[in-house]
Amino acid sequence: MGLLIGASGFLSGVIAAILHNASSVAVAANSSWLTRYQLEVGSGT
Repeated sequence: MGLLIGASGFLSGVIAAILHNASSVAVAANSSWLTRYQLEVGSGT
């Protein structure tokens, strides 16, 4: 998202790169959380 906004000229390239990397870190953190998530089998609903 940050790269698209930066490419359109609304943000500087450095700020756009920082936003892009921050979103990538958020995706990696969420993936890490999902690997530790335990699904309860047979919850009955």
